[in-house]
Amino acid sequence: MSTRTRIFIFGGVAGALLGLLAAWLYVREAESAGVNLDESSTEITPRTGLQVGLGILGVLRQIANLGRPG
Repeated sequence: MSTRTRIFIFGGVAGALLGLLAAWLYVREAESAGVNLDESSTEITPRTGLQVGLGILGVLRQIANLGRPG
């Protein structure tokens, strides 16, 4: 198996695990705040969406910089 393939597999698994962790943290926080997720529609404000998006872009930029030679 080539190094490129191993990197893609590792990245995919890591991304899936991080996504599951994020969902678990979201649900845990909502439940501790007393929000019934079955009856409530949670809305993400544009400000919150922008903050999350910029945070994700920052992390992706750092990951991309790992591949650059020092």
